[in-house]
Amino acid sequence: IRRKTRINIIGHSLGGTLPRFSLRFWPDIRSMINHLIAFGPTNRETIMADAACKTFPPIKYTNILSKFDELVRPLNSSEINAQCVKNISIQDICQLRIFAEHLAAGIYDYCGYILTMNALNSQSF
Repeated sequence: IRRKTRINIIGHSLGGTLPRFSLRFWPDIRSMINHLIAFGPTNRETIMADAACKTFPPIKYTNILSKFDELVRPLNSSEINAQCVKNISIQDICQLRIFAEHLAAGIYDYCGYILTMNALNSQSF
C-alpha cells in the first residue's frame, strides 16, 4: 500500500541538480515530492541544468548557496528565480562563514545544517 506522505530530497552539488532532471522527465513522481533542498547545485548555464530548468509547484525548492563557492561559477547559476523557490546564501545569515565553500556548505558547515533544518521545518513560503 502506498502512503500519501510526500518525501523531501536533500542533495549536494549535482545531487541537487539531478532530482530536477528526474522531475522533468518522469512527471509521475512529482506528486511524491514535498521539498527539494540543494547545496551549491548547478541549476543554470550548463547543458544538464538547462535541460532540467523547470520548477514544478507545489514542490518547494530551497537552494543553500555559498558566496565562496569555488566550483559553481558564476555564483548566481545556483539560483532559481521562481515563486516556489528560496535562494539562501550562508553568508547572508552567518556573515563570517568565509570558509563555507562548495564542499563545506553541503557537508559539514553548521550554518548550512541550520538552514536545512529550517527548510525541513517550514510549512510554507
